[in-house]
Amino acid sequence: MFKRHCITFCLILPVMLSACTGASHIPPPWEIPGAVIGTTIGNARYEARRKKVKTYLVDHYDIILVQLNSGGGANVHEAYSLANVPAAEFAKLTQELSTNPQIYLNGPPEQNIERITVAIMVHGD
Repeated sequence: MFKRHCITFCLILPVMLSACTGASHIPPPWEIPGAVIGTTIGNARYEARRKKVKTYLVDHYDIILVQLNSGGGANVHEAYSLANVPAAEFAKLTQELSTNPQIYLNGPPEQNIERITVAIMVHGD
């Protein structure tokens, strides 16, 4: 009986271990605790940065709208900086926001702020 279980185990073990190798977004079982901690920390940092950006947009909404319609400005760049958007992308992002008012600027303020926040955070790191 024991011998049969050992043979079965030896046949199943390679199949189980092969699931832990190769390209996959799921880490091997021994890396899961570290992946969970890393993901939790990364998500917390992202949410903190997103909250700063959104709060800044709420506090400076009127001037940011004016600056977006005129091609940018200090307040718009500050919002980008809070999201860690590379300076080389400022002009591109400003153009995206200002040339698509139907997406970012024509709704109620709360909706516009949310949409602008998402656009800025997508360009940040």
